[in-house]
Amino acid sequence: MRVFTHKYDSFTAGTIQKRDTIRLITVYFFQDLSPAGHQNFHSKTAEAGYLQLHPHQKTDMLTIQHFRKSYHGQLALEIPELHIPAGIHWIQGINGSGKTTFFRSVAGMLPFDGSILLNGRHEISRDPVPYRLRVNYGEAEPNYPGFLSAWDLIQFVGKAKQAAPSQISDLIDAFGIGDFCRNPTGTYSSGMIKKTSLVMAFLGNPELILLDEPLITIDKKAVEHVYQLVNQYHDQKGVGFLLSSHQDFQLSELTVSNRYLVQDKKITIL
Repeated sequence: MRVFTHKYDSFTAGTIQKRDTIRLITVYFFQDLSPAGHQNFHSKTAEAGYLQLHPHQKTDMLTIQHFRKSYHGQLALEIPELHIPAGIHWIQGINGSGKTTFFRSVAGMLPFDGSILLNGRHEISRDPVPYRLRVNYGEAEPNYPGFLSAWDLIQFVGKAKQAAPSQISDLIDAFGIGDFCRNPTGTYSSGMIKKTSLVMAFLGNPELILLDEPLITIDKKAVEHVYQLVNQYHDQKGVGFLLSSHQDFQLSELTVSNRYLVQDKKITIL
């Protein structure tokens, strides 16, 4: 499904194709979410043998089982089993430890072996569309095609995420990108790029938001807005968060539920 055409590039649903190079971007798609669609989903869930939970039974936000991710035959990260409850969680680890691999896998941007179940309902491989509709991701170092503007990207992701126009306007205002959002991203500073990524990370009605190094390259005012939005989405909408940062969130305004360490190709709770 092509939605944007450029002289040398094609902007397609889910991929950027640029001269034989395909780059995944955090874009998610629609599917039948009608009552009939839900009924069919639950039927398929029962057939697959997945656990059927009582409506009031507490479930984990993320259930990860038999996870393995390798690059060119070299193991990068292995998670036999990990249960992450609802809340705001801090993912720690040195550079190169596998934090971004973990985030991109949970966001559905990287293939891997194993399963990831969201809130006891949507499994990433079995239910890719409803899963991605409910999981948002803000990259640590976004790299967008330079000919696209922040407005292009935000409108595209906003449509896929079913975001209201008022929400888009509010987020653009909150991060102060209105003055430049219609200019090509190739003219942006690293801070402007980061703010664009953060706007898209909060679009729609997610159940989980992944923010990889959300505080780097942005000014103090933008950092305050990140904290405010995380608290607002968590307290008012019940959204869960996985945050990765070398900065100490325990000294911030956020209430961190758990800390996890990515080290030696595995993840452990601290």
